[in-house]
Amino acid sequence: ERDVLAHPKFQAFHVTFRSMVELARSRGLTLAVIVVPSKEEIYAWVLDGAPPWSTRPGPGAFSAVLRHLAAGADLPFLDLERHLSDAARASFNASGELLWWRDDSHWNPPGHAVVATVVFERLLASLVGRQAGEAAEAARRSERVR
Repeated sequence: ERDVLAHPKFQAFHVTFRSMVELARSRGLTLAVIVVPSKEEIYAWVLDGAPPWSTRPGPGAFSAVLRHLAAGADLPFLDLERHLSDAARASFNASGELLWWRDDSHWNPPGHAVVATVVFERLLASLVGRQAGEAAEAARRSERVR
């Protein structure tokens, strides 16, 4: 984490982060921070020529710094590393399939499905539920006024 905080570009990143939060709030937008690991982070054991899943999974230093920034701004935070790592391992062990296309850095359909499910379950479901509750309450108030 010290290396991230000491990086010459970190101060500019931090200013940009604060500006993003202020802009979103000034426009009434809901903001969340999601950390997306790279294919190389999830499948590091392949690059290292190591046995399958021998690389220790876990959030990186940049993720830890972002978690702290999000908490300081009272923003929801989601690191997809554990979720993608668990799903990648299960998929690989079951069928040998990856969650990314083999020849580039983009998710394939199963990878997209994992991310969509996790983002919905961890972030959007509560937001959708809260908005639905607010809409229902507004409708009840409107009915009382009539």
